[in-house]
Amino acid sequence: MANKNRIRYMTPKDKAIGLYIKYIDAYNDRNLQVIDYKFAKRCALIAVDEIIEFMEVDDFDSDTCYWANHSKMQYWIEVKQEINKL
Repeated sequence: MANKNRIRYMTPKDKAIGLYIKYIDAYNDRNLQVIDYKFAKRCALIAVDEIIEFMEVDDFDSDTCYWANHSKMQYWIEVKQEINKL
């Protein structure tokens, strides 16, 4: 039963590739003959930037200790770096 509640951890590289593929798939759903890989990469970067920005604002505005999201933010910064390598 403990395995049901376990969250599968993805490395930043795996997460970057997963986001990139999701945006490629979303682009392909438009039934176009050409896949715009640069567009998919830009979309993935925008999504990660939004997550990072939210975490920064949350740390600033919340009553929790400052930088409560720091370790999670570092993960998303690494995801962004991996997307840039694609």
